[in-house]
Amino acid sequence: GIGYGSLFWVDGLTCIFAGLLLVKILNPRRAPLKEEVLPLNSKSAYKDVHLLSELEIGLLFACNGLLIFLCEMPLVKWLEGTGKSLTALMIIGGAMVGLSFIVLNLTSWGGILLISMFLITFGEMIMFPFSNAYAMNRSNRGSKGEYLALYMMAFSFSHIFSHNGGMQLIDHFGFTTTWNIISIISVVSLILLTLLKYFIKKEQQTEVELSESEFV
Repeated sequence: GIGYGSLFWVDGLTCIFAGLLLVKILNPRRAPLKEEVLPLNSKSAYKDVHLLSELEIGLLFACNGLLIFLCEMPLVKWLEGTGKSLTALMIIGGAMVGLSFIVLNLTSWGGILLISMFLITFGEMIMFPFSNAYAMNRSNRGSKGEYLALYMMAFSFSHIFSHNGGMQLIDHFGFTTTWNIISIISVVSLILLTLLKYFIKKEQQTEVELSESEFV
């Protein structure tokens, strides 16, 4: 196997690649200087979604970190004792993340933002640790580093493109369309996770049949 040492090499190289890519995309040296013109109907960037103030946005994001700090370890420990498979837990976490975007277009009520934050926070607390555990458990003895390296590469690439892609979508199509697109992507990911769960179950049944045939 490649081993854990390769995991750190891959993680470091993907971080360097992400930095170079951001410099290339943002290209600060080529940014043209524009005369500062403030239109009469200009509004603060902190008040273009549900009319939240800067303080309210800060408190909303603080809820994410606070919930993770207080709940992640007890939640993961409790879920491990439920006996659910890793793929089932990944589906639950992915569903909560997807639902956090779906609810944003259901109402203009400001409280929906807090509900969305709770959903996405608990969704990521379930999805991330158990998807990591799934990648590690799929490996054979001596190849855990290789599997985790591929997992971290996929995670890093998603961070490189998703943030910029989301902002570009909002800039061109608005928040409502962006939430709808992300909701569709979430549904597709849940379908793929469901298929994964089916194939894993089928694989396990095949292994049981083979082991039983050896004793016949």
